[in-house]
Amino acid sequence: VLSRVYQEISNGMLGYNQASKVTIVPFPFPFVQMVSVLLVAFVVGAPVVIAQWTAWDSGRYFMSGSITFFVVLGYWGLNEICAE
Repeated sequence: VLSRVYQEISNGMLGYNQASKVTIVPFPFPFVQMVSVLLVAFVVGAPVVIAQWTAWDSGRYFMSGSITFFVVLGYWGLNEICAE
């Protein structure tokens, strides 16, 4: 029973060390810049597309604005989480 405990602790430490290797290797700088530029393009283009998708001329201004806000907030948040 005790050897099984040591085996599971060893497996856990192995998984931890493999995960720490992933965090040590940084993203390439050009990739980070490309993602940032594409995110800004998304922030500019998303309101136009969502306004067309929700039929802007039918008076659904609040729905268009809220969908745009939450979609952009979600993508921006994912980008910030991945940056850490």
